[in-house]
Formats: sequence, C-alpha cells, structure tokens
Amino acid sequence: GFSEYLHFWGENKLLGIGKEADPQDGTITGVKLSMFDISDARDVREEAKLVIEGEWLSCPGVDNYKAILADVRKNLIGLAVENEYRVYSYSEERGFELRMCEELTGNNWEARGVYVKNRFYLADEGHIVDFDMDQDFKKRKELYF
Repeated sequence: GFSEYLHFWGENKLLGIGKEADPQDGTITGVKLSMFDISDARDVREEAKLVIEGEWLSCPGVDNYKAILADVRKNLIGLAVENEYRVYSYSEERGFELRMCEELTGNNWEARGVYVKNRFYLADEGHIVDFDMDQDFKKRKELYF
C-alpha cells in the first residue's frame, strides 16, 4: 500500500492515510490508515495499520487535506469513506479503534467533522449531526436543511 496524506501525530509518530494494494499485482484493495514510528529517520517503520476493505472505495481526504480531521490532543482521526463518516482513535497498545461511524446523507466530498469541547459535529450536504463524545459519540440532535 501507500500513503497519500501524512500528518504528524505527536512526537515520533506520523499518521498516513492512503490505499492498500495487493503486493503481487498492485490492485487497490481498500483505504488504509497507518501509524509510522519516525523516531529514527533512517529506520521509519509502520507500527500499526487498519484497512477498510473495498476495491473502489472513495476517500476524499486523500485528495483534499481539509476533509481530514486529525487531532492528537483529542485523539481523533475523522474521515469520509464512501458513504460513511468514520472517527478513529489510536493507541500503541490497541492500534486504530473505530469510535463512530455515521451514514452520510449527501456527497461524501463535502462531509466535514469538527468538535467543540465534548461535542462532535458532522456536517454533510444539507445535514448536521451533533454527537456527545463523553458518551461514546451518542447522537444527540440532527438538523436537515
């Protein structure tokens, strides 16, 4: 596979988002999240990965960095994959963990995730959803316009 988007993740870590590929023929097999250990620049290693399988999955974040939410302080990695918006956390012990997955109502290229304090907001075309991060991303309210 390969990473198309890279984001520093605290000290000595680099988050990569891109595609997983078959090593034999290069066929794309899914969207891949990777965490690299960059503590030794001469020996960068992928220490964890998660593959969202599907040959034709679209992920707008690989083409537009504004579509990715990556915040090490809140431990949030948010991105649209096909018709869903997903939020992950990362730990060295458990790797990537799915925290929230919400079906999108519109174009995934327009979907954005933002947070204010303990609230997470997902906005896509004509739709905003409010989640409570303190209650495992419990959905609170939805607004259609």
